[in-house]
Amino acid sequence: MKKLFAVAALSLFAGGTQAQTALKVNGSEITKAQVALAKSALMLRMGLQPGMADENALTKSAVEQLIAMELLAQAAREAKITVDQAQIKASLEQEKSRMGGQQNFDAALKAAGLTEAELARMEEQQLLIRAYIEKEITPKSMPTPAEVESYYKEHPEEFKHEEQVKLQMILAMFPQGADEKAKASTKAKAEAAAKRVAKGEEFAKVAAEVSDDPSKARGGEIGWVRKGMLLPELEGPVFQLQPGGVSKVLESQFGYHVFRVADRRPAGTYPFEEVKENLSRMLAQRKSGEILQKQVEERRTRAKIEPVDPEVKAALGAAPKDPREGGKP
Repeated sequence: MKKLFAVAALSLFAGGTQAQTALKVNGSEITKAQVALAKSALMLRMGLQPGMADENALTKSAVEQLIAMELLAQAAREAKITVDQAQIKASLEQEKSRMGGQQNFDAALKAAGLTEAELARMEEQQLLIRAYIEKEITPKSMPTPAEVESYYKEHPEEFKHEEQVKLQMILAMFPQGADEKAKASTKAKAEAAAKRVAKGEEFAKVAAEVSDDPSKARGGEIGWVRKGMLLPELEGPVFQLQPGGVSKVLESQFGYHVFRVADRRPAGTYPFEEVKENLSRMLAQRKSGEILQKQVEERRTRAKIEPVDPEVKAALGAAPKDPREGGKP
């Protein structure tokens, strides 16, 4: 929902598109306002400003996405999946609150050329698709342990890594707009923590009690880090440490850090046990995308697509083209 209104704010360039029908998908209407919003979302993702994209190609890409979403929503309904209307209402109320009340909410809707009912329908569509994916697609997408291990063995180049250190961190963070006095107080906090560690207290215990970083919940552990991942002022001192070594208090733009190198390893290949969970998720997401694409393509061949708006009709009849090509400089 937040994304919808981020896009709505940028849709002003569309000139106040009204809730007129742009096309129909098996009888379900997609409005010109929805097309304008989808075009704005595409431009945001591509980092383009109005006038920088090929308008016909942009419209075609946006409409194809809207058709795919409508076909998936229809598939969800065919699978007897429903959405709790109270959930939709709660989402709208949350957005009104986030935007500062009904008046601002209504102004954003007007700018985007939407009605509240239409926005509720768009939210319902998103929830339907999400539920459909969770119920119908995700169970079919999970790879077997043998498939995960096979992929790991067949793609060794994807699991290589450079020299790494496994770090724990204590961070004393600067208050927002900190002056020199506040910075000195923050540094004193970090130095006190470093002294506790130097006297023999367990680093994880001190981190859990003192650190301002979310990693405090894990005893300050931030995991394996390769060169280039830390700020330059931190990387040099940290990579000089041996396993068990603790850094002096180091300053960055965020505050004062104390690091402990729990382990280090040379360049090599990640062990299977370390990557198998993330690899399994990646393979599942890839398979899910393939299944969804196939379903959309199959449904598209049977669907009745009726372009109503001349711009949409021209875009759907045009040859595929990257929206970034042929736009105005």
